[in-house]
Amino acid sequence: MRETERYIITGPPGSGKTTLLHALRASGFTCIAEYSRQVIREEQKNKLDGTPWGNLQRFTRRVYEKTMRHIEDDQGLTFYDRGLLDTVAYLRDSKLSVPSYLRGFDYRYYYRPLVFYAPPWKTIYTTDPQRPGKFEDYRGLDIQLKKVYKEFGFQLAEIPRGSVESRLKFIVDQLLIHKILLA
Repeated sequence: MRETERYIITGPPGSGKTTLLHALRASGFTCIAEYSRQVIREEQKNKLDGTPWGNLQRFTRRVYEKTMRHIEDDQGLTFYDRGLLDTVAYLRDSKLSVPSYLRGFDYRYYYRPLVFYAPPWKTIYTTDPQRPGKFEDYRGLDIQLKKVYKEFGFQLAEIPRGSVESRLKFIVDQLLIHKILLA
């Protein structure tokens, strides 16, 4: 079995991450759905407040627990719709303290240093029950995501806006370049 290679695709809400992950999955890659959406749906179903716009600390803890229950199961090359550092960015954007379990977490052990960043894209932004905010509400989060990933030693590869196919090609090309540079 080949070494586990976990790559994060991150960016503010509504930047096309999930659509891109569906395309990666359709191309034969292993992709892990966003744990944060799962947590939000569960909280909403049970009429609880563990959401980014409700009780962000509860939400953060639940995303962390769900991630830790599943992260060791991945084998080979795997793409993640968001990473645990996204919760750090959400907390910082809301001016809340970051819990010790996230401050001391060894992100570089679990995730590859190359992170794919989907920038804000107003033309494709939509709201839904798990994303009720306006596009403008996520400007600060966009800044925090970039800042946090760089602070923790990750290299951001910004995914250019364009067709799903061109974005998919960008990611595959970056993986090839990254592997050549590390060889």
